[in-house]
Amino acid sequence: MELTEDDRAVILGALIEAAAKLRATDGAEHEQVVAIWRRRGRRAFGEDDVGSR
Repeated sequence: MELTEDDRAVILGALIEAAAKLRATDGAEHEQVVAIWRRRGRRAFGEDDVGSR
């Protein structure tokens, strides 16, 4: 939030870009991107990287 000065349009734009990236990937690459984002998200929430989805 600090990097975008709480600009919700920027945050939404980043999410739209992420969705476009997922649409452009398939198979193993798609799964790899999702796994990386999941690990980063869990770390940001202070969760373990171990466990199920």
